[in-house]
Amino acid sequence: MTATVINQTQIILDLNEVLDIIQNIAGKAAKIVYRDVQKGDVRHTLADTNKAKKHLGYIPEVDLKTGLKEEWKWLKQLRDLGIEEL
Repeated sequence: MTATVINQTQIILDLNEVLDIIQNIAGKAAKIVYRDVQKGDVRHTLADTNKAKKHLGYIPEVDLKTGLKEEWKWLKQLRDLGIEEL
């Protein structure tokens, strides 16, 4: 798979690497279906936080893996409260 995810620390990750991280955090395999590239698909994405840093003083404090772990924890808490959709 050629798609990449570039997180706030400018590290280039293959989409499969991100999926591996998510599967490890969830403790189970995802049902992944690979399809041909569709018109309009984005092959690469980049979040440049330089303007936010300059104008707002924004400094990322959480890396991708930690953020995904926290998101998973939050989603599990919502599920335990009976909130399955936001």
